[in-house]
Amino acid sequence: MRWASVVPSRAQVELAGTGRAVRVAGLVLAPQLGPLRLVVLPRDIQLVTPGIRPVGAALGTVAHVDTEAMAAGADWLVIGRPIVAAPDPRAALRELLASLA
Repeated sequence: MRWASVVPSRAQVELAGTGRAVRVAGLVLAPQLGPLRLVVLPRDIQLVTPGIRPVGAALGTVAHVDTEAMAAGADWLVIGRPIVAAPDPRAALRELLASLA
């Protein structure tokens, strides 16, 4: 879990605090910002993490790995390219879901 030691910047903490103050339902955050939950975000604010890749998948433009994003506090994972670009998208989805169980 390489992002567990990342400390959010003051600006990131302030923006998250603003989201909390206006009672947003959720925020889209890179997994390295998951520690914001520990600093300022209540558990009822959902965290959405885009650009997720399963372990072993081609990384493309981002390298967020599903297990790391979940460990960093993501409630929802956005996983597109590794599934739709796979030769067999259904098999890729089944494999991904099995790895998350």
